[in-house]
Amino acid sequence: MCKMAWRISCCPLAMCRAFRLAAVLLWMASVAASATELPGVTADRILFGQSAALTGPASELGVEMRLGIEAAFAEVNRSGGVHGRRLELVSYDDRYEPEAAVANIKKLIDDDLVFAHRGGWNPDIDGR
Repeated sequence: MCKMAWRISCCPLAMCRAFRLAAVLLWMASVAASATELPGVTADRILFGQSAALTGPASELGVEMRLGIEAAFAEVNRSGGVHGRRLELVSYDDRYEPEAAVANIKKLIDDDLVFAHRGGWNPDIDGR
């Protein structure tokens, strides 16, 4: 059983990782909230990106990560966001394929102009 089970009655390992990840993303968002010209940061939102296995052999992990991030963002947004900015997540399915993951991350950075990318896990793309 994971360490967060005392707070969440049903907490698969992926959800624990997602909540830790969400905490880091929220910290990053609070730092970005004071910045004025960062990618993905506007007067009313902070945009995060995710490339994850939403289908394919690791889909359970990718879907659980996305759900954890979305749950954390919803809680923050219900409380007024981060310095008045709502947190948003754009997710792309990489099917746990390294080439798709790299293409998705490039799209998130170049086209979607996200503030930060997180919430995916594919050891085959580390360092690319």
